Amino acid sequence: MAAPFYFAPQYLRRPLRLTRCLALAGTALAVVGTSPSLAQNAPAALDDSLRLDEIVVTAQRRAERLQEAPVSVTAFTASTLTDQAVSNLVGIARFTPNVEISSGRADGGGSSLNAYIRGVGQQDFLFPTDPGVGLYVDDVYLARTIGGALDLSDVERLEVLRGPQGTLYGKNTVGGAIKIVTKPVIVDGAFEGSIEGTTGSYHRSDVKAYVSGPIVPGVLGFKLSGASIHRNGWGRNVTTGEDLSDEGKQLVRGAIRWLPSENLDITIQGDYQRQRQNGPAGSLVNRYPSDTAPSLGLPPEVVAALGFEPTAFQYFAALAGAPTIPGLPGGLPPLAVDPTPSDGLFRFDDLYNSVIVPYWNQKLGLPAGTKFDSRWISDKPGVSSSLDPSKDNNEVWGLSASVDWDLGDGLSLKSITAYREIDAYFPRDADKSPYPVAATANRVTQDQFSQELQLSGDALNGRLRWVTGGYYLRENAFDDNAVRLYSGLYEVLSPVLPDMYAVGPCTTGPQPDCTTNAFSFDYFPKNRIKVDTWALFSQINYDLTPDLNLTLGGRYSEDKKVYTQDNMLQLVQDPKFGPGTPGYTGTIPPFEENGLARYVGPRELKDSWGSFTPKVGLAWTLTADHMVYASWSKGFKGGGWSPRPTQQNNTDLAYDPEVLYTYELGSKNTLMNGSVIVNLAAFYSNYNDMQVTTVGSSGGGALLLLTRNIGDSILWGFEGEVTARLFRGFDLNLAGGYLNSKWDKFNRSACVAAIYDATSGRFCDTDLSLDDKLVDAPEWTFTVGAQQTWWMDGIGSLSLRGDASYRSKTWKDPYNLGGGSNWQGQPDVRKALTAAQVAEGYRVTMPELAQDAYWLANLRLAWRNPDEDWEVAAAVTNLFDKTYVTNLLAAATFGIDEAYYGRPREWMLSVKYRF
Repeated sequence: MAAPFYFAPQYLRRPLRLTRCLALAGTALAVVGTSPSLAQNAPAALDDSLRLDEIVVTAQRRAERLQEAPVSVTAFTASTLTDQAVSNLVGIARFTPNVEISSGRADGGGSSLNAYIRGVGQQDFLFPTDPGVGLYVDDVYLARTIGGALDLSDVERLEVLRGPQGTLYGKNTVGGAIKIVTKPVIVDGAFEGSIEGTTGSYHRSDVKAYVSGPIVPGVLGFKLSGASIHRNGWGRNVTTGEDLSDEGKQLVRGAIRWLPSENLDITIQGDYQRQRQNGPAGSLVNRYPSDTAPSLGLPPEVVAALGFEPTAFQYFAALAGAPTIPGLPGGLPPLAVDPTPSDGLFRFDDLYNSVIVPYWNQKLGLPAGTKFDSRWISDKPGVSSSLDPSKDNNEVWGLSASVDWDLGDGLSLKSITAYREIDAYFPRDADKSPYPVAATANRVTQDQFSQELQLSGDALNGRLRWVTGGYYLRENAFDDNAVRLYSGLYEVLSPVLPDMYAVGPCTTGPQPDCTTNAFSFDYFPKNRIKVDTWALFSQINYDLTPDLNLTLGGRYSEDKKVYTQDNMLQLVQDPKFGPGTPGYTGTIPPFEENGLARYVGPRELKDSWGSFTPKVGLAWTLTADHMVYASWSKGFKGGGWSPRPTQQNNTDLAYDPEVLYTYELGSKNTLMNGSVIVNLAAFYSNYNDMQVTTVGSSGGGALLLLTRNIGDSILWGFEGEVTARLFRGFDLNLAGGYLNSKWDKFNRSACVAAIYDATSGRFCDTDLSLDDKLVDAPEWTFTVGAQQTWWMDGIGSLSLRGDASYRSKTWKDPYNLGGGSNWQGQPDVRKALTAAQVAEGYRVTMPELAQDAYWLANLRLAWRNPDEDWEVAAAVTNLFDKTYVTNLLAAATFGIDEAYYGRPREWMLSVKYRF
């Protein structure tokens, strides 16, 4: 078939070599998609060239052309981000194959960064859990993901590195790394800057400004940028009247660059963010029978005669005054009537609805007969009826100093010194009802100091290029949390339960009190961590021949953590126990002042982990326009302990680091005289000792959240990115990725009192199965974008851009809940509700905890004047108003699932002036 007419001259000028044919064939076979890193502004009005501009990246800790870097990396320029209407870090996932980024779990405030690359990442924000994708701002590593959904003001370039980066970047880059490079300080030449105002949906009002220029020309320069971002929320809490998923933040960044001599370059910069906004828009989507119903332990013949299995909760409810079953055989304790008999057991939520909800109805002024059931499920996404407010407040700031010293003879030394702090507060109501069933309120403070030294050079007439160095990080963090679980149980049950349910010791005095029972679930974790990490690394690139380059690298890292647990139960509201009651002293262990009883700790857990993470690679330059490469690399993510110890036992067990081994084969191709770029990569990874938080209940009904090294998985797939300037003023971008993720085996030793069925591959007392897909690992990701620019004499240019992105079905829960049966072969409760259970108040609106396949589309129209210093732009994001889930949290102990959603359709109008 003949080539299109506008490509014919390129075909005729030079013969097609075999390598170019292979590159074109690979393009046709690959899943094509955009390379936003290569999407460029249209050429100037008098420039008829179709050649795409080059992008320079620093993925290998040195500046090099993107097309010459033998790694899988997508880079975004500042103009690309603007054209694609991307304003924060979350938005880049739509344009990057095999990358999933969301604004984090709701219990982390909603603005923590939840990033996955090629199926590797981490859902949890809370230490000791570490992220699986490293986030760097100007080469400074951010150890915590809280507040990590960064605004992209003052950004020069953004790079997404896929695959383990264990050699040059270190720990917690097991899945990859995201590098943000801010605009450089201008030391010589004219001042430059910009000011931009944006309005839009939900009363959006953003103002951003930037200025940089010399103070002493050629010697000293400065940079200052700031942003104020505001828009009302699109979600709603109908109980408190709060808007949800609003935005309210102020940011400022400043830098000074000093060139004291020709061979010394010093940059000192600081940044500050203040965020005051409500939490993310979420809703209760499922209400089903809780999974906790401990047996009362009656003899089998008695159970058979009764025709049902009495539970301990049925007995407790009867003692608390709930209606009892008449005519029970003699000798049996009183048993409460089951309000939901269709499920066959008197469960934890039956106990709550029987005796606790009437207590709260009276206190909250709710109508008699109101229950914690499906009436609190909203049919409108993002609407809830929560009792407690939802906030996402933080203050984040940092200082850094970067020193580049040219030592001569091809040697250079770089020092990066940084200090950062986080102070965040984010309460959230999980049950989305007026009842205090499940709520958390975290205040997390964190500080970190890091120092990195890089010595680099070249030898052998440039054939050998090398970098070596060392890294140190010290981190201190404190989590002061208030957790409310089934609040009211303690107040109602404490006066009526016999001493057999006490957890001593008793108070002393004339009237000892032993009524401290196991139903106080309002607790206060106060956990601290101290982390010391050091590493030594080195990497060489050696030209074996002019066209064949060898990469050898290695890094040894040691990670030491000290984790202090000190968790208290709230007992002060007990009418029979607390300050002022007879015999109370407030000093007898485990009791403390204000009626708190210590139930975990205080204890100090210590451990350290070391790992050597090597890399081997070969890059073969076939021609000036075609390169193929192959590599093998290793990455690791730090070990730790379960971040939410809900009981004393088993929560002190450490889990080990995760390890990822990846084989990668790729090619980078520049075609048609530079007007078409095709980059391809294929990978195969062994993902070992995966850290997964198992969610379940103890036999007594206590919530258990244990993080363990569950097992190993296998990941393989490919990415393809294509950019083409088909004719003057028209750019086409395509990108796609395929990811096959599956469990390979489970670590039987990781289970505590494990239930393991080797025949079915099911593991523990959870729903994990070898058939499960990994979380946030869609099989297919695809994006397409096109931009047309018209130039009009005396008027300027008009650019119209459209982008569409696709994600296949994405599981948001590691157990794939709702996707099959549990470990006993029973159907998941979300797909097994009977008509009788629905009539009793249960309801499931999302039977699978996954987001089905969906498309999103954006549209942007921009005008620039002839001098290109004024720009007026209008854009619509989520053009077709698609409702989609970004995060799901399941809590079978409470019989609830909560969902959080992406933003709806929004319009914006901006005006920007550059100087």
